[in-house]
Amino acid sequence: MFKYLLYQIEYRRWFFFATLLALIIHFLPASGSLSAQGKSVLAIVAMTMILVIFEPVALPVISFVILVLEILFGLGSPAQVVQSFMSDSVVFIAGSLMLAVAMVKQQLDKRMLFFIVRLTGSSVHLTIFGVVVLTGLMASVMGEHSVAAIMLPVAMILVRIWRENHGEDGGVHSVFLVSVAFGAAVAAIGTPSAGARNAIMLKYWDQLSGLQLGYLEWVVVMYPLVLVQLPLLYLVLARIYQPGSAGLFNFASFVRREVGERRRFSVEDWITVGIMVITVVLWMTVSKSIGLGPVALIGVLLCILTGVLNWEDVTQDVNWGVPILYASVISLGLWMDSTGAAAWLAEGFQAALNWLEIGQGLPFIFLLVLISMLTGAILSSGPAIALLGPVFLHQAQASGANPLVLGMILVAGASYANFTPVSSPACTIVYGSGMVRRDEYFRVGLRLAAVSLVVIVVFARFYWPFVARWL
Repeated sequence: MFKYLLYQIEYRRWFFFATLLALIIHFLPASGSLSAQGKSVLAIVAMTMILVIFEPVALPVISFVILVLEILFGLGSPAQVVQSFMSDSVVFIAGSLMLAVAMVKQQLDKRMLFFIVRLTGSSVHLTIFGVVVLTGLMASVMGEHSVAAIMLPVAMILVRIWRENHGEDGGVHSVFLVSVAFGAAVAAIGTPSAGARNAIMLKYWDQLSGLQLGYLEWVVVMYPLVLVQLPLLYLVLARIYQPGSAGLFNFASFVRREVGERRRFSVEDWITVGIMVITVVLWMTVSKSIGLGPVALIGVLLCILTGVLNWEDVTQDVNWGVPILYASVISLGLWMDSTGAAAWLAEGFQAALNWLEIGQGLPFIFLLVLISMLTGAILSSGPAIALLGPVFLHQAQASGANPLVLGMILVAGASYANFTPVSSPACTIVYGSGMVRRDEYFRVGLRLAAVSLVVIVVFARFYWPFVARWL
């Protein structure tokens, strides 16, 4: 019994440390313009960051910690705290996950493989480019976690073919797996349905800045960045792995044998694709009036009524920890705003900028992108956006900058800092195959982040301010 308790204390040591830190911050006397409630919110933020980084408990459990502390620290009544957990963004995230289950259920992986071989033949460079682009285009609508699950078997088949042709190659074969991981991660900012982080930013714009951005407007603002990043990702991968002019011999015959009759679409497949098209069209046309969440649930309802999805699929295959976690961090971000904690942090940041004599030019943009990337690399993109979103939007008010531009800087910067296997859902799924080393994520992620830093600065300086005038 005693040994068991000692083991649990050692295993959960970061949880106890985070709890102690939160209590110390909470009971410190308030000073200056920071209110007592604002200080309590920052205590919960500090604890959340430690729990996300070191994971002494499963990530969804952190949402329970946040809920309990928000009540115990007196941020609001139990009813107010629970109400802050529910929003259109949370329903949208849950609905998108259920729709993704319907797509995965149709076994699209083999059809994707057949489609790739039809386009690229035996050229390894075209195959890598095809995997990057196809993964990215699908992930930009369906979500990176779902597309990574679909494309991972495709990449593993490509690895198998490559090894049959070239044997042990010093790790070149893993380029196919890395193409899936980073292709999905890069494109996960293309549309609101591509990732939960996007829904979080939409919620903050609406609640904190009064900016209502629809599905189609998000695509206009962000999708050009995805279209630029995907070819750059291919160039980075080709530079690092250098597959040369080697080919994937017997690729076509292997794929035809592997795919068999599954290359033909069934009635259920066409129904599923049709429902996805209807859902995306509704997102683009009516989401500003009825919300993104209800539209996603319309798609889920159509899937269930047509029989392509059943409730057992939903209960077994949807990772319900994802919407629960994001509900909690959205709640925390809203309390940061209402208690003045976000404004206090933004004022401090603005004072530092004034002291450094940094205005709203390129140094200002570069610094914001760098902060977004570093925070995203430490916490992963979703929690980083959830915690920094209120601060960036208050920074826009303090400096007179456009909240749309600063929000996009945060979303892009936090999403393009994939240095570790846990930096994005797609990277985690591919890493779980056991065929990609941890250091490969750092090697590819660091180079891609350096390129992305320049691209994001250019977009933030020229394209996003131009588009913001018309929205």
